[in-house]
Amino acid sequence: MIRNLFFVVLTLVVSGCSYNSGMNIIASNRPYELSSKPLNVNATAFSQNGITSLYMRVNRQQLLYTRETPTSPFTAEVRVKVDTVILGKIDTLETDSEQWFNLVLEFPKPNSKDFFYCEFEDINRNVSERIIIKDRPYLVWDVDQDLAIDPTNVEVGTKLMIHSPGVTEWEVYIANPPKVLPSPPFSRSKNPLDTVVARPFEVSDGEWEVVDGCQFFYNSKTNRSFVINGRRPDFPKSINVEELLECTRYIATREEYSNIMKSDHPKLALDQFWLNCGSTPDKTRKLIEIYYDRVEEANTFFSGLQEGWQTDRGMIHIVMGVPDKVRDDRWREIWFYGEEGSPNCVIMIFDKRENRLDDNVFVLQRDGSYRNIWDKMVTSWRNGQIQGD
Repeated sequence: MIRNLFFVVLTLVVSGCSYNSGMNIIASNRPYELSSKPLNVNATAFSQNGITSLYMRVNRQQLLYTRETPTSPFTAEVRVKVDTVILGKIDTLETDSEQWFNLVLEFPKPNSKDFFYCEFEDINRNVSERIIIKDRPYLVWDVDQDLAIDPTNVEVGTKLMIHSPGVTEWEVYIANPPKVLPSPPFSRSKNPLDTVVARPFEVSDGEWEVVDGCQFFYNSKTNRSFVINGRRPDFPKSINVEELLECTRYIATREEYSNIMKSDHPKLALDQFWLNCGSTPDKTRKLIEIYYDRVEEANTFFSGLQEGWQTDRGMIHIVMGVPDKVRDDRWREIWFYGEEGSPNCVIMIFDKRENRLDDNVFVLQRDGSYRNIWDKMVTSWRNGQIQGD
């Protein structure tokens, strides 16, 4: 965290960095830190004829399996609560159990809105996660894995079946956003997504194989639409050399980045870049772990038309770390680094931008006053002084 790296007294008084404390906003502590979440549950919901089907997946490694006697099987007990509906399930651990524990639950549609709240609880661990779930009028089914999925991020090549009552075909449009990284927080620039246009691509009867880029599905009869973003394998992690290299652009100089890209051995050049930052192998390994963990978090939480690390929030998250607190009113996010109200607290404000192709666009209120703090953070990375979140 910044306050562990250096002491800075920075009072943000310019209008672009101010916020209204009277806003009707919800505060969350460290919501974008994967390691702080006791449970990471994947969930998608589909409603028809007044009945909601809720499809949930959780990694079995996150559940606590216990047994009553030395000869009893290991079991985990979970409980799902939606409004007044409470559903329980016991999972028995077998030697051939898969990594993911899948749940399918059905209950009366919770409300007339397009979302509802759900609480998933691991009874044995006595921990729970509260999730906001979109209640969709369509179901996207992964044919090979034979399960319902959230279509937001899907690997290219995945075969899907799309079901929606009253829909026999979808008009499919495709958009490929420019591969432009956001400008630094002190430098004003236009959002590259403002000019992205989806062009007619194909018509689907519900069968679909995911391609690269943003695929916008629309049915004129029902006025329903949704988006599938075709992603590379291993997303949200960065695995291959090209991905690992591209992500360093926030802290590498233009010359360093160009030299690595032109190198005959880019992996060795990238390793040398990080070793120059870390000075010692142990410190270098820690820097790499912190940096690419943040890239994965950015991809997990901020992705849309672009991978999350390429967005304004992703840039700030990677370089400055997990914000200590986030205030959110759905149309604005206010990030606090340090104790809210203290003179050395750094505040970042992101405004939600309406975009039919991406419901997760938040644009930073840029201002020249951020230059000093930004330069200090980049220098801390390059000097190996980052200690983690």
